[in-house]
Amino acid sequence: MNTLQYMQVFANQHGMCWVGLDIPGNYDPEMCNRLGAPSGLIAHSTDGVLNETDLLAARYLGQRVAQVSKKFTV
Repeated sequence: MNTLQYMQVFANQHGMCWVGLDIPGNYDPEMCNRLGAPSGLIAHSTDGVLNETDLLAARYLGQRVAQVSKKFTV
């Protein structure tokens, strides 16, 4: 989380647009922000297998980045 926040501040200092997750952090799998990182995607695994909820968050963030990017195209 600290790394994401550092990169977000750095991007803002250089006039870049940062797209984070726009969903609240909780443990509801339907909300798909299991670890509560609004700045971006984080995942955690103790056995080397990625949690399905983290994969849902990754897909959602990818779609969100695409939607925001469309707003900047002419």
